[in-house]
Amino acid sequence: MNRFFLSVSAVALLAASPALADGHAPLGGPAVSAPNGKIAVFGGGDDDGGLIFGEASYTMPVGQAFGLQVDGLVGQVGRVDDTVVQGAAHLFWRDPSKGLLGLYGSALSVDSADMYRIGGEGQLYLNRISLEGMLGWDEASTDGGVFASGTFAYYTSDNTRLYAGARRTDWRDGTIRGVGTAGFAGLEQQMSWGDGRRGYSLFGEVRFGENDYRAAWAGLRVYFGESKSLIRRHREDDPFTVTPDLDEIVEVAPVVVPPPMPPA
Repeated sequence: MNRFFLSVSAVALLAASPALADGHAPLGGPAVSAPNGKIAVFGGGDDDGGLIFGEASYTMPVGQAFGLQVDGLVGQVGRVDDTVVQGAAHLFWRDPSKGLLGLYGSALSVDSADMYRIGGEGQLYLNRISLEGMLGWDEASTDGGVFASGTFAYYTSDNTRLYAGARRTDWRDGTIRGVGTAGFAGLEQQMSWGDGRRGYSLFGEVRFGENDYRAAWAGLRVYFGESKSLIRRHREDDPFTVTPDLDEIVEVAPVVVPPPMPPA
């Protein structure tokens, strides 16, 4: 029994320890290694048409232990035949060898609908495994609800990330709403043709969920900042930009039944 507990403890310590041989940050490193940014363009489709997005983020250190990131996202979604605009901010504590805890807020506008989100996010780093989650509240004029997301990610190499998870967003403003519960899976591969100040990666994702929701996209992401591997960018630089799941409800006009004619 003692040998069993010693073995389990050894495995846990190995999983939780930073992989210094892979160039990860040492224990107690800064929350953000240096000011950095990223831009991305991606396109694909859902079950009602094509979609295309562009996003940009800027991240800066706030002292040694904290960081601040601002995001912008604009695009069009087949299920919502109008321009989607989203702005967001992350304020977080992070130890790159352990994990991240932070606050998240965003505002989304599409068609005549608006949704505001406030909540928290967290990440746990276990060598090549990252456990990531968000929990908060979506506020909209017609109906608000809890937002939740959980992701399991595994870096098969320093520059390759595979991930899968589930998310829920349940709000409504007019004829626009979240899609409810959805699953997702994706990958990101940093390419070898970056230079000293930029890194390039290809990425793709599929989503599927309630209300017959199906979507898939792929794109190119450009990182600005220090030259480093993908796993280090994700743990020393910027948190992820949240791409929304949206559905448009077709309002059916009520059928008006004329009153019966009076007898002659």
